[in-house]
Amino acid sequence: MLARLASFAVALLLTAVAPCQQVHTVGPGQTFATIGAAIAAAAAGDTVLVVGGSYLENIDIDKSLQLVGQGALLRTAFPGSSIRVHDLGPNQPVVVRGFTLQSLSGISMALSVERCEGPVSLHDLANQGGAEMWGLVVDRSVQVHVARALLLRASATDSVVAFEQCVVDPTSWAPGILSVASTISLVQCSVHGAFVPGTAAVWLDGGGTLLATRSDLLGTGTGSFGQPAIQAFAGGTVLLDPSTTLGAGGSAPPITGAVATVFEFASLRASSDGTVLTAAAHGPANEVFVTVFSALAPAVATPLGLTWLDLATFTPLYAGIYDATTRNHVASIPHPPAPPGLTFGLQAVGLGAAGISLGLPTVLSMP
Repeated sequence: MLARLASFAVALLLTAVAPCQQVHTVGPGQTFATIGAAIAAAAAGDTVLVVGGSYLENIDIDKSLQLVGQGALLRTAFPGSSIRVHDLGPNQPVVVRGFTLQSLSGISMALSVERCEGPVSLHDLANQGGAEMWGLVVDRSVQVHVARALLLRASATDSVVAFEQCVVDPTSWAPGILSVASTISLVQCSVHGAFVPGTAAVWLDGGGTLLATRSDLLGTGTGSFGQPAIQAFAGGTVLLDPSTTLGAGGSAPPITGAVATVFEFASLRASSDGTVLTAAAHGPANEVFVTVFSALAPAVATPLGLTWLDLATFTPLYAGIYDATTRNHVASIPHPPAPPGLTFGLQAVGLGAAGISLGLPTVLSMP
């Protein structure tokens, strides 16, 4: 019965939030031969759907749209190609998802988000198995969600960035994640510092906050040159769920420059294969929770925690109890077909002995 009710709720939400939009298709034999031409023709809220093909372009996005790849390759070559999302207001969401890097020389792709006041979702960004990866820079953007991405490194300045199921694998002279006056959350991520010469996995500078759950952080280096998993400067705040593991290089401690607060907090991962929504929640053992969802909205700080939901229209999806041992709960919910790039927010609401609390927000975009 609960599964049927949840499926019905998803169907209602998909109907409610599916926008009236045009789809501009890029690919062999399609309307557009290049991604840039399709973006130029798109109006705010439209979808640019890239079906197959291999593209060497500098992609510029300064309007609200969904850029969705289905079997599409982005080529990287010297002096480089890039995707840039920039200068968008709080009600101008952007989705970039479903692209694979193609390179014969291991050159990575620059991906930047600059001066965006609303949601930017970067999902399912992979490579073909070589050395090429995505290099992410976020600047003055308050609501960036990165899921299932293979990153060479990531940096954030005056921003809020949530990483989910990401691998951050720097090759040299850099921490995995550099945070300057930013809030970073990690959900089921693997992050380490560069092995040459040895760096921290996460470097917090200018204050800022790190929240990590179900993640592995490794500082690198050997002996007295070893580096911690987390290096904080200028009063950085570190909040860790016990499921996160920290490893340090050489004789370094796991954390320097901050004292971590360790406690059980909730997080949620969501994905869809086009017909089934899978929600994998993790939270305090034995706690009852309700997962709620809505159209994605600009971030709001509430007394219960940060939310990316529309507080006027959010809907309960399903209820559950975190397992006493694993602290996990997984739900699979069938849903009708949805437009590519359709995006909404989900969040677990804890109903614990200490009262109501919000887990970390997450974002689902449709393939």
